[in-house]
Amino acid sequence: MNVTNKENLFQKANLAYEADDLNSAEKILIELANSGHIESYQFLGFIYKSEKEKKDTIKSKYFYDEFFRALNNLVHAGDSTAMLSLGRAYQYGDNIEVNEEIALNLFHNAAELGNPDAEFHLSSIYRYGWCGAVENQELFSNLLARSASKKHPEALYIMGLVMKDLGELEQSRQLIEESANLGFFVAKKYLKKQ
Repeated sequence: MNVTNKENLFQKANLAYEADDLNSAEKILIELANSGHIESYQFLGFIYKSEKEKKDTIKSKYFYDEFFRALNNLVHAGDSTAMLSLGRAYQYGDNIEVNEEIALNLFHNAAELGNPDAEFHLSSIYRYGWCGAVENQELFSNLLARSASKKHPEALYIMGLVMKDLGELEQSRQLIEESANLGFFVAKKYLKKQ
């Protein structure tokens, strides 16, 4: 099964789930999980943990364990997106024990590989002092600028707001417009109010 077929099936499973057709969603997700589709492990873990008619703690644990095993394999292979996903799981305790130190290390590793989502996430961490980090405005600014330079929509928007606070109104508007043009809905709403 190729990647496009897997993604199409995964979308079909999502639609079945949203339509409360748990049996169809489960059947598709099991087929995908058997082919190694990582997101299917997580989705099945969620279904077996959360859905009353499908609740099964053994199956839930099995699929979450498979999800984290697969993510760890990708992390060790240098996949920055997997680093970010696993870091978020450790930061928020998403079916794994919270470990902010591991989370920060994963975020830094992903950012060092140039992942704009990781750079943006870290910028927020240092802006607000989340995840056990100390607030650091210099790191916030540097990481935000790196992410925005890679056209990360939310980073562009936040950078626009920062520029507005600094009185750089033309640059602020350009950044927020670029964010909106990339589809960031908050930037679109902001521009409508102006």
